Amino acid sequence: MYQADETSEILKIAAQYHSSLIGQNGKYAIRLEEKYSVKITFPRQSSENGEAKTREQLKPDEVLVKGGKKGVAGAKSELLDVSRLPLSMLFIHETHFPLGLGV
Repeated sequence: MYQADETSEILKIAAQYHSSLIGQNGKYAIRLEEKYSVKITFPRQSSENGEAKTREQLKPDEVLVKGGKKGVAGAKSELLDVSRLPLSMLFIHETHFPLGLGV
């Protein structure tokens, strides 16, 4: 469905941040898509012949955000804010304790 205010923006975000922006099983990207009613597309790894596996021709350091103007602006702001953090802050380490250890 086409929206009258639909827009798209290509954000320049270094490839090393993409996995953190996507999140485990896509959680972070999906949360942003739902929160802002947008579609976020990250570049995929190129196949052996060098062709990307997505319809959009994205460079390795690009992220495409499509949707309504306000939604795109909100998602863009969050993505760029997170991508400005040091990489060491983006990796969340979960610690699991076996049951019954009383830790």
